[in-house]
Amino acid sequence: MYGEKKLMGRQEYLSATDKCLMNNYSISLLDSGYSDDEWLSRFGDLDIEDAVELYAEKYDLRRSDDRFY
Repeated sequence: MYGEKKLMGRQEYLSATDKCLMNNYSISLLDSGYSDDEWLSRFGDLDIEDAVELYAEKYDLRRSDDRFY
């Protein structure tokens, strides 16, 4: 959905990561507490969805698109 890392430049990847975080967890990349360089160092070898899910799992985030009301 957001594209594969190997087909994107740095800014494209970070922008798509920000969008994925916002869509799934209602936080921005800035809200994550990682700088762009830190995010890329930690998760940059992963596809965007995988990176975001790994981050969310690490910090026990609940998806904002879950409907529980």
